[in-house]
Amino acid sequence: MAGGAPLIARPHVSPVAFLIADASPLVALSLVDRLHWLPEIFGPVHVVGSVLQEVLTGQFDASESSTRTALGTASDEGWLLPVEPDRSSPSRIALQQRPDWKLLDPGEADSIAYAMAQTHHPRPPVLLMDERAGRSVCASLALPVIGTAGLIVLAKERKLVTAAKPEFERLHGAGFWLAPEVVRMCLRRCGELA
Repeated sequence: MAGGAPLIARPHVSPVAFLIADASPLVALSLVDRLHWLPEIFGPVHVVGSVLQEVLTGQFDASESSTRTALGTASDEGWLLPVEPDRSSPSRIALQQRPDWKLLDPGEADSIAYAMAQTHHPRPPVLLMDERAGRSVCASLALPVIGTAGLIVLAKERKLVTAAKPEFERLHGAGFWLAPEVVRMCLRRCGELA
């Protein structure tokens, strides 16, 4: 994709990597009962309040029920950590000055600002984000980013699943759309498509 973020970033991740999750991947993973991949691959997962509000709006009873249950379980297990960004931090103010700021929804903006403020950590946080505008801003700020599709690739690489294709099919069956070219690229990377 010219001028934007790569469709699938390959951040160096370990079980102790610091992950900040946006709404879309949380919903997708909870719909197909794969939210447990996050702590298995990354360890603790930070979620800003505006993302939780976006995910749990009260408007989508069917999908929200499974998401609410999955996020509640994750919180009870101690690996999902609700956080709030400092809206007056220098990183947030700098982000608001960018021309692409208006393209971000509140969850993306808060997640990116929170990531930018984490300078005291030994390695940069990884953002889990699907939306193109947010991924593009992450790329321009040199923030590692991965999406739901890339997470499926990591799950296969880590042997959490034996094949990626059924995982993409499950997402599709649950009503979660991923661009066909992204799915093909992931399947090629997993050796499941010539």
